[in-house]
Amino acid sequence: MDKGFDDENIILGNMNSLMILKLAILLMGFFLVIDYVPSFLYHIVNAFKKEVSTYGIDAQKVDYFGLTVSFINIILGYLLLTNYKRIAEYFDK
Repeated sequence: MDKGFDDENIILGNMNSLMILKLAILLMGFFLVIDYVPSFLYHIVNAFKKEVSTYGIDAQKVDYFGLTVSFINIILGYLLLTNYKRIAEYFDK
């Protein structure tokens, strides 16, 4: 692992710890939103079908727990995306 390397430092250029925290928080927020939006839309469509169907869809149940988890994760991702500077400064203390 240490072939050809003199020191154990990783040089990232002009990035300090605050920039790395901001990037990490932005990525987490982005992935939370991107990951849970399709699931949220799927659960919303299923709930809408169940409520509006004239014949009723008895075989397909609406997963309100999954809907709630998706909604909470989207809100959490949104809050991370909009407040990433404040959160990074808090953790950089």
